[in-house]
Amino acid sequence: MSANLIQLWLTQFHRGEINDEEAEASLTAEYEAQIAALERKVGQLTMNWT
Repeated sequence: MSANLIQLWLTQFHRGEINDEEAEASLTAEYEAQIAALERKVGQLTMNWT
């Protein structure tokens, strides 16, 4: 997760553009995307290992 993304969320939150629930949903989506990317990488590395 980048510092720029966090700063963007904080700015939007302070402006009232997002609330706690929206911020949490966005963070969850970001984590899920990172997990999916890591799972793909593990799969690739596993296939190359054999």
